[in-house]
Amino acid sequence: YVQGMNEIIGPIYFTFASDSNVSHRENAEADCFWCFISLMGEIRDFFIRTLDESESGIGAMMERLMSNLKQHDYQLWNRLRVQELRPQFFSFRWLTLLLSQEFDLPDVIRVWDSLFADANRFTYLIQVCTAMMV
Repeated sequence: YVQGMNEIIGPIYFTFASDSNVSHRENAEADCFWCFISLMGEIRDFFIRTLDESESGIGAMMERLMSNLKQHDYQLWNRLRVQELRPQFFSFRWLTLLLSQEFDLPDVIRVWDSLFADANRFTYLIQVCTAMMV
């Protein structure tokens, strides 16, 4: 367990536990566990400190975010650079927790619906984070 994982499992469990089909709700915990394990398989590198600067680590994700921001809003990117507001100060939580703390639960579920449906989900996540900043 790493701090913050509860912020990822919460919306997953809520979705299964509030299913309108009662027989599906009975399996909410098991279904949640399976989905959580599957998702953590994709984002585990975000939580492993020794991989922070690897291509799949959180450092690379923050770098991609800033590169995307630079492309879409150079003035904002430059302002953050000049003020030395590094992405660790604001985007680390966004990326590791998949925006689960940034929105109300119904909005998190809606963002995640699009995120998980997209084969390029982490590019989509970068785009959403960029849009938030712009």
